[in-house]
Amino acid sequence: MTCEYVKHCLQCKRGKRHSPGARYLKSFSKEFSHFELVILETGKKLMIAIGVVNEDFDTSEMPGRKNGTVGYATDGNIYDAKYHYLGRPTKGPVGAFRGDRIRCTVMFGEEKIGEDGKKQVPICFTLNGRKLRIKVSSAGEKDDRVFMAYDDDKPLYPYIGMTDGSSVLVKMCSRENEEEEISKIGDLTRKVTKLEESLKETNRKLDILLARLTNQEQSG
Repeated sequence: MTCEYVKHCLQCKRGKRHSPGARYLKSFSKEFSHFELVILETGKKLMIAIGVVNEDFDTSEMPGRKNGTVGYATDGNIYDAKYHYLGRPTKGPVGAFRGDRIRCTVMFGEEKIGEDGKKQVPICFTLNGRKLRIKVSSAGEKDDRVFMAYDDDKPLYPYIGMTDGSSVLVKMCSRENEEEEISKIGDLTRKVTKLEESLKETNRKLDILLARLTNQEQSG
């Protein structure tokens, strides 16, 4: 998906900042709870955002900039209903650039009831496999996850917002895909562990051989 240069949008009011975007036609579900992108080009201004919106979301806005939506942008901030203007700084990687992979996951099954009595679902973002968490800004704030209002009757949709010249590759992922990735990571971890053990054994044998050679030199 590529965002081409837009000189003027007839649908936007004069003076309104236009941020072209696209909503995925398929909504999030327990079977398909992941949505990810790979940055191919960043354009003149580095601003790409991925997030979760409702069906009637305005496609001239970035996700998280409107009440009731959540988004992570390449400036390294997470935007939501409470912090839709400046965003919330995240722990971990500072920002995303060309070649980076960003994943957005709706954490179905981990819903909670918010202070307003409405159900909320946590939204998780990862950058190149590393989980992003918000920096807690106040002493009374304990949860470093970001939440979004959720109603069973109102589906949530993946959304991409971009600036001119940006290009991304996007796809929706199933839970089976997640389990497959976890399995691959587990296999890789086991292989690395075996390799480390083999290197330790090799180093031990080299130390023994070196000690024997040293003793022979001293005896001779």
